Amino acid sequence: MNAGLDFEVRRLLARAGEAAVAPPFNPVSLLVRNEMDLSRLIAWMLDPRADHGQGPGFLRPFLQLAGMEDAVRLERSRVELEATRRVGGAIIGRIDVEVTHSSFVLLVENKPFADFGEEQLERYVSSLPADGRAGRVVALVGRGWSDAALKGVTRASGATAVRLGVEVRDWVGACAASLPAGRVRELLAAMREDLDIRHGGMWEEAMMDIVDAMTVTPGEVAAAVAIIEARDKFAERVGRDFRARVSSLAGASGLSGLRPLEDEASLFTGSRHGMLRLDIGLADFDMVLEAEGTYLRDVSVSLCARRKTPRIERTHAALVARMVEVFGVGAGEPLVEWYAWWDWVGALHPTGRAPADAPGLWAWAADASEDGLAARFVRRAAEVRDAVHA
Repeated sequence: MNAGLDFEVRRLLARAGEAAVAPPFNPVSLLVRNEMDLSRLIAWMLDPRADHGQGPGFLRPFLQLAGMEDAVRLERSRVELEATRRVGGAIIGRIDVEVTHSSFVLLVENKPFADFGEEQLERYVSSLPADGRAGRVVALVGRGWSDAALKGVTRASGATAVRLGVEVRDWVGACAASLPAGRVRELLAAMREDLDIRHGGMWEEAMMDIVDAMTVTPGEVAAAVAIIEARDKFAERVGRDFRARVSSLAGASGLSGLRPLEDEASLFTGSRHGMLRLDIGLADFDMVLEAEGTYLRDVSVSLCARRKTPRIERTHAALVARMVEVFGVGAGEPLVEWYAWWDWVGALHPTGRAPADAPGLWAWAADASEDGLAARFVRRAAEVRDAVHA
């Protein structure tokens, strides 16, 4: 890099750093790392028996948000996480949050990052009671959903779709405002802010501040391009080393090695749904690391099909049952087209939680020790192989 461009890069990094000053500490950003954490927090708010001490005070306005009528004795409502739903005695999935009452059933499916499975909402709607009680399925969605798109979900599935960064954020904010000063109010205020940052647009505003800092002069534009190119080279290097490490460890564990599909992006890229597939001796499934977001964001570990497979929970029921028996339910129900089992990558970490920030996750991926991501992933793949071939 020439001296002039080197100077511009240094100046640009300083300007971008000033634009990206960290926001004040928010405890919810540490507590809510994935959709399951968020579901637990929402379920806590909806539960009249929870230790927030507000009885049905938070549930009542949520029913209004869902388009449902109020009910008497809401304090008798029961809330369950990952509740099994059945139709005609057959299990059709596990809903993130289930609220049952003598006069209604409310099902909440939380999708802040992932897409809906094939006919997932329709199946939940079909599981609503036919005994005269009111029933509603509410889908919570992340960024990028227009009013028209929300109405389209309702028309197609019969579920009510609401945005985490708009309607749910405002519900949480109203609940916080209704409380006297204290810990619960402080927590809900932090939750509202976190929903706004992650799902309501504040993150994009912060990114635009950085973009503005990167485009003041032609020299800074050139420096920004140099930084982007360096990032891509860095990701390529880390990805290459990671794949080599996984291949070596897999061979030592008696696994066949990597088995990529031609049309899938690799794990360490700027593409969404980057994947790394490891052959564990099953014709139709691989052990997979997948980044839902770009550059190693929202990473999961799964037993993933090699082709779209409708109704996995039925067509491969024995495999799904074996995975749940040995490894627990993971992060949720089998995703009906691709995943027989899945969990967030934090389940592989020695602490049970992935590093809290992007640098920490990349450092874990680069760690060549027995506690590094590569070693932990191969170890889990070998365990899955042994479990499903037992």
